[in-house]
Amino acid sequence: MEKIKPLTFLAPILEDRIDSLRVKLTHINDNLLQNKYLSFSKTPSIHFARLVIVDHHNNNDKHSYAAQLLLSTNFNGSLEDHVKELEESGDFEEILSYCIGFTKGDSVIKFIKKHSNYHAYFYASTWGRTSKQIIKEEENRKIIDQVIDLFRTRRMTPMNMFMGIKEEVLKSEKYTRIDSSGRLPTLLIPILLVISILTISSYLLIHFLGLNSFLKIIGIACICIVGLLAIFTFRLRSLEKKDPEYDKNMAPSSSTGEFVKNEDLEVQNQFTSIVEIKDGLFRKNLLKIVLWLVGFLSHYKFNKGKLGTIPTIHFARWVIVDKGKRLLFLSNFDGSWENYLGDFVDKAAVGLTAIWSNTKQFPKSRFLVFDGATDEERFKAVARLNQIKTDVWYSAYPHLSVVNKNRNTLISKGFNDKIKLKHLPMWIRDTLNIKNPPPINKQNMQGLLLDSYGRLPFAKYIFIEIKDVIKFKKWLQKTKFNSAEFRPEKFAINIAFSKNGLEKMDIAVDDQNGFSRPFIEGMDTPHRNRVLGDLHDNSPNKWAWGNKKDTKLHVLLLVYAKEKDVMDKIIADIFSNNSENGLSNHHTPIDGGFLKGGKEHFGFKDGISQPAMKGISSRIFANDVIEPGEFILGYPNQYGKHPSTPEPERLKENHGSFGNDGSYMVFRQLKQNVATFWENMLQLSETNSNDIIPAIALASKLVGRNPDGDPLVISSKKRNSSDSNNEFNYKELDPDGEKCPFGAHIRRTNPRDSLSLSQKKKDKDYAINIVKNHRILRKGRPYGPPVDEDMEIDKIISKITKGESIDATDRGLNFICFNTNIERQFEFIQHTWVNNPKFHDLYDEVDPLIGVQQQKTSECPFSVQQAPLRKRYTGLKQFVEVVGGSYFFFPSISAINQLGEPK
Repeated sequence: MEKIKPLTFLAPILEDRIDSLRVKLTHINDNLLQNKYLSFSKTPSIHFARLVIVDHHNNNDKHSYAAQLLLSTNFNGSLEDHVKELEESGDFEEILSYCIGFTKGDSVIKFIKKHSNYHAYFYASTWGRTSKQIIKEEENRKIIDQVIDLFRTRRMTPMNMFMGIKEEVLKSEKYTRIDSSGRLPTLLIPILLVISILTISSYLLIHFLGLNSFLKIIGIACICIVGLLAIFTFRLRSLEKKDPEYDKNMAPSSSTGEFVKNEDLEVQNQFTSIVEIKDGLFRKNLLKIVLWLVGFLSHYKFNKGKLGTIPTIHFARWVIVDKGKRLLFLSNFDGSWENYLGDFVDKAAVGLTAIWSNTKQFPKSRFLVFDGATDEERFKAVARLNQIKTDVWYSAYPHLSVVNKNRNTLISKGFNDKIKLKHLPMWIRDTLNIKNPPPINKQNMQGLLLDSYGRLPFAKYIFIEIKDVIKFKKWLQKTKFNSAEFRPEKFAINIAFSKNGLEKMDIAVDDQNGFSRPFIEGMDTPHRNRVLGDLHDNSPNKWAWGNKKDTKLHVLLLVYAKEKDVMDKIIADIFSNNSENGLSNHHTPIDGGFLKGGKEHFGFKDGISQPAMKGISSRIFANDVIEPGEFILGYPNQYGKHPSTPEPERLKENHGSFGNDGSYMVFRQLKQNVATFWENMLQLSETNSNDIIPAIALASKLVGRNPDGDPLVISSKKRNSSDSNNEFNYKELDPDGEKCPFGAHIRRTNPRDSLSLSQKKKDKDYAINIVKNHRILRKGRPYGPPVDEDMEIDKIISKITKGESIDATDRGLNFICFNTNIERQFEFIQHTWVNNPKFHDLYDEVDPLIGVQQQKTSECPFSVQQAPLRKRYTGLKQFVEVVGGSYFFFPSISAINQLGEPK
């Protein structure tokens, strides 16, 4: 078992050569595997590597620092062999020659050693494995996957099947046997060592001093320890109370764009930051103690692929640099930056706060480990502020997640060792409480936040351009927008503003005024295209509305009515006086309605799984009870904090809050290709129009529910109430995904307890609470005519098989949702659950209904877990296309009044 070692090299750069060095690093980063200076194709011992120019980056701190070159690697073998490998990879000396004190021809190993002696603390998810082994195990896994498909239809006992697969795999010339023997370090050895020392010391003291003297010594020691702890606590709290509160709106927005354009390009991402340590020996030494403890636990306990309970971190390193003045942090992780920090907040806030509370600008903490990171928005703002650009980043296996690596090792171990039936590898069986929350101010909220207007079946979504601001303000003043206080029986009007719309109204939409970054930047950015899956056929360049070129979409007007004539009259009255009202129709309005049985166009009942807002809904199913601050600004969220609320400077005087009782609205027009969907289901299920049951069964597996809305994990016979089609969890009813596949649509968009680490109640409750941090409030409706008025699937399929041109008609879903933190809620769901090919330990599958793969491929797989072998379908089509989309601010009634006031 070969240990992974870290190298952290940091040397000052010649001041006049910084820019030319940056050019060379850009060249290396653009040609990682083959370049003149450092070709990573010639460095097989490296797992991860990065080169960073750490410039002054003082963030208004009192110290100034010279620019330095950082080289960080994770490698196997000796340092001497590693450095020799770097030298032989290209003209590595040329890169070092930009550092003070090195000229070509000097000893590279001596220079590296001279500038790499730091207080470093290290975590790695791949203890005992070389990069070659990890890559080879992935190749083996692919071979095994192919053999599994050959055995899927054979009727054999699980053990015979396993042995058959093993025999077939070992015949392959491409399969490589891998020695996975060896033991990981455990806490048992240091625990036994401490017990031994205490036992021997106690024996010697009693032997030489006597029992009474020994007890006196123990008593005095206990008193001293309690006294020291009291002094420590008093000193710590006195310092914590003096800590300034960082303004979370002061993170520079200009630098964020530089970071995000290089994020989410692969499964893995990276993060580099540097921050000043708080002044005084107390804080500096306390930080060293905490980091030593983290390093100790990483070595002896967290060495099986998880840092605490976080299974997505490949490595993390904390290095105290600049003579103890700054803390450098380096990390590689799976998923998005938002998800990465969210995992720390959700699963490791205590440890995170214990470390970073000793650095400047971190949110205020209590007793070292409390609060701090749970102030989520401020914590993430500080993280961005202290982030620095990584000039070169290399991963030897960029397409593998931590879970993939660990699973591959278990698979190899299963093939190499004798295995018992009960230990068959999984791949073969695959088969913050808030006290006294403020009352909800329904009178000041627009109605759609709390009411879906189900009794108003007709809807129209109207895109407006503001032509004359003064006239438009007058129209706002005279128009009655419905609040949530009363339930309208005839019609309702709500309104939302785009970023461009608020700016047209002379509102500065920026960080300083408290607006969220996704709203500021918009839905169409290169980074968000990757996060949301707006790629290929979904590219915003093909959208009918809402992309970055659509600068005149200012307002979204939402009109609902019981009768179509009433709705048409309301809209006609608005646009009959276009010039007087200062507005015009920007894009063809979209209709919204209901299909029979509450179904969507594919024929499945929709809108079942909705969160229940605490203090509003009477539903008591624990999974669904969510704090109102997740959906409405001005109220505590799941973390017990108030989300950042827009407060434009221009409106602060003589007004109440602008943002409170409002929300951020996500609107996406999604076209559903119904014919493509059912033709694909018939093809993959190998059935025809005369026997559509297998096709419906496969479609139900993709969705996770039967067409009538019953979840696959509960049969309709076992349901005891109309609500129980949503009151269920996965871990007890379907832990292996044999009823509802791990990759099914509803299991991705709301995993419930499915991601729990075990069957223990505390783990399942913990998983549910994590999911509750990422819920959204959906308010969308279908648009376009149904294929069949009765929404009966057999009739839909019949029309399709008769050759009717179904998909030529535009029909789909107006997806609308509310959330107060777009990144942590809507974008998290899209990126981490829907479009994540590694979701729930899968390898290369996205949501079969709405997911989009980063790299367009014809394979598009979907696995159905079943005993003894999983079934894998390939060739899924794209069933849903994005027609348009945008982020909107959904203001309160009082905010609408503020916007309508003359300047």
